[in-house]
Amino acid sequence: RAEPVVRQASTVADDVDKWIQDLKDPIPAVREVALEAIIDLKDTRVVEPLIQALKDEDMKVRRHAATSLGQLNDTRAVGPLIQALKDENKWVRRHAARSLGQLNDVRAVEPLIQALKDQDMTVRVYAARSLGQRNDIRAVEPLIQALEDEDPSVRVMATNVLGEIKDTRAVEPLIRALENEDPSVRVEAANVLGEIKDTMAVEPLIRALDDEDHSVRVEAARSLGQLNDTRAVEPLIQALDDEDMTVRADAARSLGQLNDTRAVEPLIQALDDEYMWVRVYAATSLGELNDIRAV
Repeated sequence: RAEPVVRQASTVADDVDKWIQDLKDPIPAVREVALEAIIDLKDTRVVEPLIQALKDEDMKVRRHAATSLGQLNDTRAVGPLIQALKDENKWVRRHAARSLGQLNDVRAVEPLIQALKDQDMTVRVYAARSLGQRNDIRAVEPLIQALEDEDPSVRVMATNVLGEIKDTRAVEPLIRALENEDPSVRVEAANVLGEIKDTMAVEPLIRALDDEDHSVRVEAARSLGQLNDTRAVEPLIQALDDEDMTVRADAARSLGQLNDTRAVEPLIQALDDEYMWVRVYAATSLGELNDIRAV
């Protein structure tokens, strides 16, 4: 019974039927090896056998099957993978949630929304990620609710995906996320608010320039440049004196984007900053401002 295990990979492409037959082998290890080989085949003949493997008694076989179906990009797998979201094993549910994102089928949206409530944190993360790949507005409200998830990894992913969808309903919840207890959530919220480009976020992002975490201040400085609102000019000028060199660099870059001559003299002074990238962005921004004082 060990023969399928030692078969050379070079013969796989010529032996699809044999690998499919191995999926019925009574030994779980043989079935697992067959699944690993099938991943590389990209042959539509393996779709139905893989769907059957989602019902295998061995968890590893079901997990491999869920992973493989996501890579084959065949919509026949959507329904079975949706069913796999209810598998008793968290690893199977995780890979089913991830694969449904790869298949990009509208039927998966509601089941993935339900998976945002799964007891396993990683399932919820993958469900959020897959909903982002669908970019479906039905996911906006459930993702906003996920901003309150008990696990920071889920909150970060929900924040990220809301930034990709760019629905204005998310702006106020993301502003609240700037005060989340977890700094990684605040960092992602500051970043995403810049991507959505809603000026409602200007004042909250200005306040975030005083965050205790330097990464939050960096993203706040960067996003304020994207929002193109002159209310941010003076706070960004003050950020040129931040203790963190990366904050100073992004403040210098954003001041060039805002196109306000109040920034000229402070940027000239920033040309003497000890950190090279502050000097680089100060010089670049002075060029964008096109003011003779910088010559």
